[in-house]
Amino acid sequence: WPEYFDGSFTKHGLGTLCQERIRLASWQQRITPKAGGNTMPFYPGRVGGASEDETSFQMQISASNRKRTHFWYAVVADCYLEEYDAHPPEVHFNIEFYNGGSHLPADEAGLPVVYSAVLLATLVFGVFIVSLMFSQYKRVGQVHLIVVLLGLAVMLQTVSHCCELAHLLTFMWDGKGLRWRHTTLATDFAAQVTLGLSELLIEFLLITLAFGWTLMPKGEASVPLLGRFGLAMSSGSSWIIRMAFFGAIAMSQVVLAMLGRRYEDDFNQFHDFEHPPGYCLMALRVTLCALFLIGGLNTLKRSSGGNVASAGSGSTTPGAAVAVSSFMWKLLVMGSVWFLAFPVLVVCASPFFEPYNRHPVVTGGSIILQSVALGSISTLFLQNSSYLKLSTLANMGTIFGSTTNSKWFKVAVD
Repeated sequence: WPEYFDGSFTKHGLGTLCQERIRLASWQQRITPKAGGNTMPFYPGRVGGASEDETSFQMQISASNRKRTHFWYAVVADCYLEEYDAHPPEVHFNIEFYNGGSHLPADEAGLPVVYSAVLLATLVFGVFIVSLMFSQYKRVGQVHLIVVLLGLAVMLQTVSHCCELAHLLTFMWDGKGLRWRHTTLATDFAAQVTLGLSELLIEFLLITLAFGWTLMPKGEASVPLLGRFGLAMSSGSSWIIRMAFFGAIAMSQVVLAMLGRRYEDDFNQFHDFEHPPGYCLMALRVTLCALFLIGGLNTLKRSSGGNVASAGSGSTTPGAAVAVSSFMWKLLVMGSVWFLAFPVLVVCASPFFEPYNRHPVVTGGSIILQSVALGSISTLFLQNSSYLKLSTLANMGTIFGSTTNSKWFKVAVD
């Protein structure tokens, strides 16, 4: 039983013969059944249709790590098979690794604490968003779709953190967690789905706002270079193009996420996105950031002329243009941080961090950065913020030409 640390395992494939590979091992232990203690008695059985003797035994091996944290790779090898033409019996084995008394490896040791802290923060923030929605509804009799989608995104992110925390705590106990292969209550998969939906809603809000939705009067917010697409992003009435575009993004993310799960047991992957589908997801996110910047810079350029009216006030004074420009700069900075935090961490993880640090850096770092960025973006839409004074939300109930009306609730969409 040779074992390899992460540094020496890359050399394992260089050995041609079994003995050569064992000499490259960082640590090894001979597997020898012992009488009594950890060896169960022989018992008759049926293997392959023939009557044969079977034996079953367990071994518990403790290995201390005297240096830094390592990834460990266990290889079960029988080098005698290279020395003579043997016909050994079938061997079935199961290996369980423990990090101290827990199944949770060292590279995920701090993640339950991170998820717990972020979950608590998003719960508090979610309550605040809901109170804001009711306050807005009580004040003007309707709630804007932006506020509803923002609250829904926070709620989905909260559910995602809760599901992932449940998976991690279960994994600490049984070494399997809550995955499809082990249970129908696959909270690991549910966490990925709800987080993806939350990110899709945030992408929708950032891109459409960057193109001028609710910020500038109709007809002045579109990007000429992008034609009907730019007009659709900036107008609340062009929902077909919006739905087709963001539906395609959602399908792409789902397909890439499913393809990425084929690599989750690959020994050369040290976090959830260190594979081709993961890099494609990061490239998609960078592309969306570029689209966000194109729309935002165009809106910024149009508002900097000093004669563009804001959608809320209708004023054509230079002061209104300055206010729109100030808001757009804040949105561009915070939105870019949200879009690029994840890709930058994934790209920088491999060359700048040791393998055992990549998973906590990518997972924990992205959760914290994206949550902080989302909270910062949300402050732009809170009550008495500059956005409410600039946008169509300032005159809700009087200027909205498009609402979803029901007996209990009204949602303004333009």
